[in-house]
Amino acid sequence: MKTYAELRKINVNEHTEKKGNLTYLSWAWAVDKLLENDPTATWTFGTPMGYADTVMVCCKVTAFGKTMEMQLPVMDNRNNAIKNPDARRISDAQMRCLTKCIACFGIALYLYAGEDLPQEDEEPVKATPSPKPVAKPAEKIAGHRGEFQIVIDPPPAGDNTNWLKLVRESSHMLLDLCASDADVMTIFKKNKVLFDTVKAADPLFFKEMMIKFTETKAKFTKEEK
Repeated sequence: MKTYAELRKINVNEHTEKKGNLTYLSWAWAVDKLLENDPTATWTFGTPMGYADTVMVCCKVTAFGKTMEMQLPVMDNRNNAIKNPDARRISDAQMRCLTKCIACFGIALYLYAGEDLPQEDEEPVKATPSPKPVAKPAEKIAGHRGEFQIVIDPPPAGDNTNWLKLVRESSHMLLDLCASDADVMTIFKKNKVLFDTVKAADPLFFKEMMIKFTETKAKFTKEEK
């Protein structure tokens, strides 16, 4: 007797037919494959059950030493439940249910992969929008470590007037602490990356800010003379 792993490998493509968006295996071929692999197999149908104005059928198949049960609504070829189905529709659904129940043993089970996906004409389920990624905070602009180092946030997008003033105030405050022209040059060299950023953002402001550097350096030069 074949195992489930063996039964699921049986290729039934040559016995299928297409109806709408679905592929069906003839119930006769499903029963043939079932009895070919287990001649003692049997099946029974339960009493159709009504749900509002639609009907559900069910089937039990006993084969390979176990019983499998499946249910199926009476549907059209678009997988929509039929309202008030007649005897012919119910009979067709029972045979489809039998074929589907046989598939539970592995025979032609691959035909049902994706059958429960929404139809193209159904209203699509709205995807939950992914949360917007949190922007990684920009790294601060920092001069070389040690005395006279300036550490400051990068310039904001848009109006950067206040940011430029803050840079000027920070650098001028350090210049007031200088004891020699060498200190003046140290401030400029240690924070060159910051001053280059200021120059790129506003060249005129940069020139005006550098006046303080020139004046402070000149003061120490005169004192040395």
